[in-house]
Amino acid sequence: MTDVEIPGWTPWDTVRRVVLLVVALNLAYFGVEFAVALKIGSVSLFADSVDFLEEEPRARGVRS
Repeated sequence: MTDVEIPGWTPWDTVRRVVLLVVALNLAYFGVEFAVALKIGSVSLFADSVDFLEEEPRARGVRS
C-alpha cells in the first residue's frame, strides 16, 4: 500500500478527515437505529440508539 500525498496537507489533516467520516457514519447508524425503534415501538432499541449517540462525543475526544 502506498501513501498518497496531497499538496499542503499534513498527516493530521488526513486523520481529521477519517475521524469526521467515522463520526458521520456513526450518526447515520444512530439515525437508522432510532427510526427503526420508533417504527416498531421497541423501547430497548430506542435506549440502545440513545446510548450509541451518547458515546459519540467520546469518539471525537470530547470529555463529559
